[in-house]
Amino acid sequence: MIVNINNSITDNRAIICYDKKKGVASATSEVDMFPASAPNNELTYSYWQPASLPATWTLTFSQNEVIDYFAIANHTLVGCTVTLQQGNNWTEIGHTEVITDRRPIILKFNQITTNKVRIVITGVPLGLALVGVVFCGKALLMQREIYGGHSPITMSRITTKRTNESERGQWLGTSIVREGLESDFSWDNLEAEWVRENFDPFILHARTKPFFIAWRPLKFPNETAYCYAPTDIHPDNMGRKDFMSVKISVKGLGYDE
Repeated sequence: MIVNINNSITDNRAIICYDKKKGVASATSEVDMFPASAPNNELTYSYWQPASLPATWTLTFSQNEVIDYFAIANHTLVGCTVTLQQGNNWTEIGHTEVITDRRPIILKFNQITTNKVRIVITGVPLGLALVGVVFCGKALLMQREIYGGHSPITMSRITTKRTNESERGQWLGTSIVREGLESDFSWDNLEAEWVRENFDPFILHARTKPFFIAWRPLKFPNETAYCYAPTDIHPDNMGRKDFMSVKISVKGLGYDE
């Protein structure tokens, strides 16, 4: 889900959140084996679990950083309220948001300069409150929108399953062995200079690390993903007016429906 704080998103151009500022993670509490440091990387198999709610998770930078997004993936915060705060006096950044599903969360706000940021989690979760991955930095706003032909990643499921049947063909049930998401994102008519200056740093990042993406943040704010590119990204010259096109094939983190 996209949380459009202070109307910082004004159109439906895709948002890619890959820039991750380095900082030290801390929290008001943590359960043994589920430390506050766990979400402070790209890995999805480890978690921070607060001992109780309300709880805060803080990221402190070594110097002031310019940021405009905060993103969370692989969480179990359904039923909780998340509030974003910044600075030494913990000024709130926009409004609070109630989390309604396990999809990745992107909190997008107008650019600020700060030395620390934190999330305040309150409420009653449906189960354990777990946070797997947190990014905080400057988002990449694509130069053009995505138009027809796109398959939304949240509906592009890939499932490895095992179906059991009797010797006479009776269906005896299906179990899921593995699940995830898979889709493509493509853009045309990107200015070549813009691609070299703004998109190429993301290409380098995507060679080895995952990222958050929202393809139409205003119209479809729930269609966000935390994903990675299995193959390198190759922009192509379109042959007119110094424009380029680019396509990204991605695989994304699955979540319980």
